This record gives sequence, structure tokens and C-alpha cells, in this order.
Amino acid sequence: MIRINLLHFYAVTHAFLGSMIEKRRGSIVNVHSVEGMRGYPCEPVYGSLKAASAHFTTCLAAEQGRNGIRVNGIGPDLTQTPQVDYISGFEEASDLWPSWAPVRSPRLAEDQARVALFLASDMSAFVTGHNIPVDGGTRAGSGWIWSPKEGRFVNRPRHS
Repeated sequence: MIRINLLHFYAVTHAFLGSMIEKRRGSIVNVHSVEGMRGYPCEPVYGSLKAASAHFTTCLAAEQGRNGIRVNGIGPDLTQTPQVDYISGFEEASDLWPSWAPVRSPRLAEDQARVALFLASDMSAFVTGHNIPVDGGTRAGSGWIWSPKEGRFVNRPRHS
């Protein structure tokens, strides 16, 4: 889990940072998870590694700003992907979406990409050291709760 969820940030940064320092400019956008920005009782190791990657982003921004390099991150959630099929996987609870996420539905990877593009572009020239949740409001609007009926933590409503 450490290799997959944390060490790749270091490896990719190491591969590109030297040339950015040489040019005295650049923008790094790390993609971690909203689970690194809130408590994640289902997988505390995963959540901790994502929090570490978010903190790495902040620390690297503080260190590299003097070299003209901006570093930010995004924390996705509620994004329709082959790994997590929110659309067909939760059809039976679609009427409960508004109580789970303020945007009321899952979004696509393009929604994450737009925020990453903004952070990479000169449109965000004065933005560095931030980790932006791109989550449809799930971090703000809901959280993990214990479901005695299911015997586990859940973060989305289910029919009784």
C-alpha cells in the first residue's frame, strides 16, 4: 500500500523537479483522495497514506515556491470510474443521493481533470500549497457513520 499510494509521489517528483528548478518555474498537481482530508474508518492505512501525500504536497509547495514552482493537489471522490461504478452500483438508492452529496449525483473523470488543468495553468499563478477536494461536496456534506444494520461504516445512504 505504501508503494502504490505514497511512494509514486516521491518518484515522479524526483523525476521532474530538477528540470523545473533549473527553469525556475513549474506546476505540480498531485492527485490523492478526499479520504486523505477526512477520517476514513474503513481503511485507516489507506486514509493515512493519502493524508501523507496531501501533506507532502503542502510541504513541497513551501519548499519549492522560492524556485518558482507551485505545488497543489486534488482529492477526488464521487467520480464514476471503472474501479468504482457509482451509477449502476447504487441505482437502488438513487433517490437518496441528495442526502449523500450536495451535487446530487456522481461525476466523471473530466470534472477532476478540469480542476487539475486549472491548477497546472497560469490561471492559478498565485495558488500553491493547497489540496482541493473535488468531491461534489461529500467532504462538506456528509461523512462516515456506523451502520449497525450493515455492521460496518458507510458513507452513503441505503434503503432500509
